[in-house]
Amino acid sequence: MNRSVWYGVLCWVFLFSSCVTDPILQELPSSSERISQKGYSFIPLRGEGWVIGTPNPDQLTLSKRGESPDEVFAIQGLLVKLPPFASTEELALFIKDSQTKGTDLERFKMIKHDVSAQHQKGTACARSYTLSEDLAPVWQSERVGNLFFETLTITCAHPRNQRIGVNVSYSHRSYAEHRDPQFVEKASRLLQSIEFNDL
Repeated sequence: MNRSVWYGVLCWVFLFSSCVTDPILQELPSSSERISQKGYSFIPLRGEGWVIGTPNPDQLTLSKRGESPDEVFAIQGLLVKLPPFASTEELALFIKDSQTKGTDLERFKMIKHDVSAQHQKGTACARSYTLSEDLAPVWQSERVGNLFFETLTITCAHPRNQRIGVNVSYSHRSYAEHRDPQFVEKASRLLQSIEFNDL
């Protein structure tokens, strides 16, 4: 997996937050059922306001406006390349190293970064939680202030090809007073819904 993958997800959500009214995006029904992609599927979080970008076989993006134009909830799923690994713990160490080295520490102040090894649906996974402060955000409103970026991600080796990783993340970009106290609960529900499909 390229070390820039995780930072690419960071960049994507900030760019995507300014584009949720783009006509190529489609509103997701509030009662949406399982979404299937090549290699995996998941059940998106319910509720109004979610939009889905034009999917491609390897990547899927969903977004929902937060309480201000600068804030956004986002879900992203993508396939990534993984190196050979001997254990779940080794996979988790690789993911943490990739995320650390792929972060612009001059822009993002890392407040918390935890990565744990675990098994999900019979395969090796690494689950990571990050909370960072964007010290140089791009605002969509007249308000000026630092924004926080909270994300929970799981990267699992696909059961049928351990060199391909399924990466699904849930994130929230917000001002401090708008952080979601149920963030981890919602993100966990999303990540636990992942199933593996044919590649």
